[in-house]
Amino acid sequence: MRIVITGGAGFIGSSLAKFHLERGDSVIAFDSLISGGKQSLATISEHPHFCLVEQDICRPTPELREAIASADRVYHMAAILGQHVVLRDPIGTLSQNIASCETVLRIMDEEKSKARLAIASSSAVYFGELFATEEALLTIPSGEWKQQPYRLSKIINEVMALSYVHEKGIFCVIPRLSNITGIGQNTPKGIIMPHWIKKAIKGEPLQVYGTGQQLRTFCNVRDIVQGLHLLLETDRANGEIVNLGSEEEISLIDLARKIKALCNSHSRIELIPYKQAYGIEYTEIMRARPNLAKLEKLTGFRPAVKLEETLKEMVDSYAL
Repeated sequence: MRIVITGGAGFIGSSLAKFHLERGDSVIAFDSLISGGKQSLATISEHPHFCLVEQDICRPTPELREAIASADRVYHMAAILGQHVVLRDPIGTLSQNIASCETVLRIMDEEKSKARLAIASSSAVYFGELFATEEALLTIPSGEWKQQPYRLSKIINEVMALSYVHEKGIFCVIPRLSNITGIGQNTPKGIIMPHWIKKAIKGEPLQVYGTGQQLRTFCNVRDIVQGLHLLLETDRANGEIVNLGSEEEISLIDLARKIKALCNSHSRIELIPYKQAYGIEYTEIMRARPNLAKLEKLTGFRPAVKLEETLKEMVDSYAL
């Protein structure tokens, strides 16, 4: 198969590229390389069936058009994310995330592409709905504009994608991804797992924002990649929004303690007020856990890698 991945140099994008190359597929990755370098692609950069095109996904270049027109699978993973990044550039987050998604959808329609498309959304759209199902009511808190650009951009992406499915007849599934992590993750400060592991290895303080009692789930990227692949293999997933993540919960303070223990670290754990961390009176979601019943119904798949295994793998890889 011919695979196109936008945001192909990112953590999930590069993991998808490696997965499909191992299956014998050819992969074209598009990435602006603004938020990440080529290091995530180092092991496949010379692969005969892999190509990286450096470009802004918002531009419908001939290379992007040709790739999507001839593709069998398209994964749109390109996005601005990470809370610190989003808070620094709310306008850029909105405009980039919306425009890049629209570019991919327009090309799919204009080039009459027969590819199966996945538009990556996020569990951030729920804003704290516990054990959220895909039919949950989505709300935008009035006045809290600075926290909303990322999640609002993803809601708009979802509506836009579903509109193209029903009006233009393209095949598209919308996975709502939730807290992905694993070996090779090297992302902004707001992505806590690699950040804390690196701090713990160096013996530096682990900063936990708020009370630390926030409950979160973390899904290994191997499970995410497998879930994305199976969703695009499934006819019934067309036009569907599907949660993809883990249901294994842990509090952030317990996560920090677990990382500290696995690293045999003497790092202090510090509780940092939101105002100090973000520069605003930040509204934190205390519990966020996706409901994966629809994923299992459509694909028969449930994420299988436990958090303990993921943490040990990451600690070992960063300690090298």
